Amino acid sequence: MDSSETETFCHHMNIKHRAAQDLEKDAQQLFLSFYFEDLNSQENSSPCFVDAVIYALRANGLLVFVPKYGIKGAVCLCNKDRKVALVNDSVEWTDGKLISTESKLTVQANGTSQHYHIFDHVTVCVKVQKSRSHQHRIVLDMVDNKPFAKDFNEVKKERMDLTFLQESKDVDIDSPEAELKNSIPTEPEENMYLFLQKIRNLTLN
Repeated sequence: MDSSETETFCHHMNIKHRAAQDLEKDAQQLFLSFYFEDLNSQENSSPCFVDAVIYALRANGLLVFVPKYGIKGAVCLCNKDRKVALVNDSVEWTDGKLISTESKLTVQANGTSQHYHIFDHVTVCVKVQKSRSHQHRIVLDMVDNKPFAKDFNEVKKERMDLTFLQESKDVDIDSPEAELKNSIPTEPEENMYLFLQKIRNLTLN
């Protein structure tokens, strides 16, 4: 196979690889849209509020990651009418402006300023925007500029459980059985360096 055939083959494989990635992304989007649509259509169902982590800042909003569902999306803080989202007890769309820098995004309105930084936790509402001609879309709306208490407490509990397991593991290591096991001499583990060193010594002899 000459270089031109190899180049053509690699180009074809790259196209197929990108198509497979796009298909996987579309399938995930379709499954999630069905899931949230079914979740919101249930009787006595409350809005789907979740904790989200800011991973990027944009001129008109935020890019966030939702750990609970493993999804990413944009949270708009400036709508088409040029009104900005000011968070108090609820989200109020009012006249104001956004100031974007490398380290933070600032919302200025009604004489107050609210700042957003990368890795800040916010509360968002997950919705499904339906379409008859295109694929349904997952939409994330700002609810609060603080972490969602329920999800945040679950993360803290998981961290406490991991700490407890680590402490239990440390206690087991210090137990008499572990001391007895550690006191038994073991042969040094053979590695590639020692093996090559032996070969070198044999060659020199």
